[in-house]
Amino acid sequence: MDFFKLHMPENVVTMVQTDVTRRQVYIKFTDFQYLQDLLHSTTDQSEYKHDNGEISQVKIEMVGMGTRRVRLANLPPETPDEAVRFACSQYCEIKEKQRESWSKPFRYKVFKGVRIAVITLTKHIPSHMMI
Repeated sequence: MDFFKLHMPENVVTMVQTDVTRRQVYIKFTDFQYLQDLLHSTTDQSEYKHDNGEISQVKIEMVGMGTRRVRLANLPPETPDEAVRFACSQYCEIKEKQRESWSKPFRYKVFKGVRIAVITLTKHIPSHMMI
């Protein structure tokens, strides 16, 4: 198999997100047909050649809906849960939520503006939202 390189025109890509820990790259396309053609032409996998010569198998797949765990950051403590639920309602149903707190070494074990939510997606959620 030839070493795969994505040569995508800028107008078909709306977002690129990386997850270094999981060694994953997410690409959001503007054109669903372009995505389908890419999946078909690569048969859902390819190879990547690193600078050091190492070869990695790359799985290419469409990310689906379902249950996800998300972090909702930079929320003031006075933001009611109902406002968060309403803002997210067009994208998902919130199944459970909790507020992250600073740990004891930071002296004050108080809310740090991040809420963790387990959600069921009904539509892809944007990477940034204003509540």
